[in-house]
Amino acid sequence: MAELAGERELHNLREEINRLQARAIAVREVSERVASSADLPALLQAVVDAACELTGARYGALGVFNPFGQIEEFITHGISEDDRQRLGSLPHGFGILGLLQQTQRPLRLSDIGVHPRGVGFPPGHPPMKSFLGVPVRFQNDSLGNLYLTDKLDAPEFTPEDEDVLVQFAAQVALAIRNGRLNHRVETERRRLATILDSSPDGILFVDTITGEVQANRRAEHILEAHFTTTADLAMVLAKCVGPDGSNLPQDQHPIMRALQGEFVAGQEMLLRRTTTDDMPILCSAGPVRGEGTELLGAVMQFQDATTMKEVQRMKDDFFSMVSHDLNAPLAVIRAIMSSAIADAHGAEEIALPLSQAEVVDSEVDWLVDQVANLLYIARLESGAMLADVEECYLADIVDESVQHFLRYRGNETRHVQVDVPADLPATMADYNQVQRVVLNLLVNASKYSEPEQPITVTARIDTPGHLLVEVADRGSGIREEERARLFEKFFRGAEQPQGRRQGYGLGLAICTRIVDSHGGTMTVTSEWGKGSIFAFSLPVTE
Repeated sequence: MAELAGERELHNLREEINRLQARAIAVREVSERVASSADLPALLQAVVDAACELTGARYGALGVFNPFGQIEEFITHGISEDDRQRLGSLPHGFGILGLLQQTQRPLRLSDIGVHPRGVGFPPGHPPMKSFLGVPVRFQNDSLGNLYLTDKLDAPEFTPEDEDVLVQFAAQVALAIRNGRLNHRVETERRRLATILDSSPDGILFVDTITGEVQANRRAEHILEAHFTTTADLAMVLAKCVGPDGSNLPQDQHPIMRALQGEFVAGQEMLLRRTTTDDMPILCSAGPVRGEGTELLGAVMQFQDATTMKEVQRMKDDFFSMVSHDLNAPLAVIRAIMSSAIADAHGAEEIALPLSQAEVVDSEVDWLVDQVANLLYIARLESGAMLADVEECYLADIVDESVQHFLRYRGNETRHVQVDVPADLPATMADYNQVQRVVLNLLVNASKYSEPEQPITVTARIDTPGHLLVEVADRGSGIREEERARLFEKFFRGAEQPQGRRQGYGLGLAICTRIVDSHGGTMTVTSEWGKGSIFAFSLPVTE
């Protein structure tokens, strides 16, 4: 008999183990099903359905708290939608529900109606008796409560039901937290996408971690492509060429440079298109990094530059038209006045006092210089002035520039010190354009220094492969706050030239553009009250 009783006990123990294992598997499977819910509302409903399934409850509810501990959502199981509508507003957390919310401990009751905290049900609420409630917590945060009522196959919920629901609630807490985070991320993503899609500029983002490429609608419209991967991006980059139509190496594209950690601002490009005319675009790009230095991707912003180019063309045309229209009559006036002044010297009677004639001639000289500068920079920026590159020697260029400078009225007695070795290597350059740079720098030096102060021109080999030319004066120098804008078009400093009218601020801008087009750089060093040194470099002929 004892042996038979032992076998029955062993059999019951095995059945209990199998039952517990089956229950654990059911909890795991239900938890996985809940966690796989597509969105937060679906996840919350799946939680209530699964809790009733695990414990055999007729009714279930999940009260989700807001940050202030108030119920903001109440998801139910076993109650029809019509019944939900008749019940009205959300529970306020009084009675039994309030007790569970306050204690944050599991609560199991055989009869809700006899509990001291019971407050009854609102009209239209289905009758309920047995009750099981557990808090849903993640770490120290209370996310909500799970409520179950009316066990189907027994008069009340068992301690085992309570254990199962506590285990399930722990999984639910993690799922709700992740679901909220995903919901928040998705909401922010949609909000950001809406903002980006309303942008008049194209915006492109490359994710280096996932390899995905995201673009707003404007970007896809301009680039005539839909982006998903970097393969799509590579195909589009092949259509991007230099502003002059020349092929652009892919590693020179703004987005690719940004992926290497570089910031790119205002790079002009030409986009080859299949459905419409080629489009000039203006691109800026930069790397996107995490909280540390990890590179997460790169973003590029670009815009259709067609209108900008058209405005620039119209401006260039206007400059050219005005310059040409003014240049011809000014040249005639200048020739007449120069002839009249030459004839007046030594004459007993002249129709115009000599001093006045010289003033007129000086003013016309100034106008001719300004118009010439306007015409010159307009031709440079429009691309109409093509460089006539040849092998040049700086000694010849500087010598001719100095002679030209000394022929200007008022410069005849200026002292220019020249130190340009004749054996310097040659440079491939446009002779006349480089001469214009030296001449402009000489004129600039004479404007801001006294007539008796010398101007110095030197040239030497600077860095390997580059020649350096320096034009120095002993004038007033340049204020520090003005140096950054010195080479901008139309910029004029506060200091007035010595005995001369101030120009339009084009001389140094012309110098910079010429030097840049030759592959050189333009710099200035200055000390207030002691003078300035303007320098430019040119590559040596290989």
